[in-house]
Amino acid sequence: MKRLKISKLTVAQIHEVNIPGWQQIMRPNGALAGLRQAQQKGLCDFVGITARAIPLLVQLAATGEFDTVLVYHDYHPSCLKATESVISVAANQQMGIVLATVLAGGLYTEQHQQAIAKIDDPKERQRAAEIVERLKAEPHTLPQNAFRFVLADGRVSTVSSGAASVSPMGRSGKSLGDRTIDALKANLKVGLDIWNHYLYQYDFLLSLLL
Repeated sequence: MKRLKISKLTVAQIHEVNIPGWQQIMRPNGALAGLRQAQQKGLCDFVGITARAIPLLVQLAATGEFDTVLVYHDYHPSCLKATESVISVAANQQMGIVLATVLAGGLYTEQHQQAIAKIDDPKERQRAAEIVERLKAEPHTLPQNAFRFVLADGRVSTVSSGAASVSPMGRSGKSLGDRTIDALKANLKVGLDIWNHYLYQYDFLLSLLL
């Protein structure tokens, strides 16, 4: 916290929940207890979880003990793995839902040909190529259409866009609609508090548990 020159984190997340696992997170003196203690001391506003381990995310979200969940890689135009699992459970628990990697490693950017070529499964590669072509045929840019797709889901609170400043998203966001613009601005205002300080959250968590 001193290195960041801040007195509070907006969101403190347990990243890759499959690494500590259920027991280390949920035990009486575990990660969740430590972060709730930090929250009570005014060191963070919210406590969240992140991972690609969807079954464990579902279990943790279902407890109602967490404020936010961040899902990455598993919800974008050609992948809906998270939609009827962790997204549904988190929405039922009224959690904030953040999506990352919505552009799928360049799949919905100018580098889409290279991204498609990296997909091993031939059927998935063909499917991704077809979806990219459909999105390219829509109004707006390919990245904009990817954001529009996920933000059309009213359960999604915001996306972690990867933008380094507000101005690029402001320019590209004008054609996305008010909800998209608001979500991207929220990501840049609040989400950067998470992502720019990401590496330090482990140190912060460990200091609470040791």
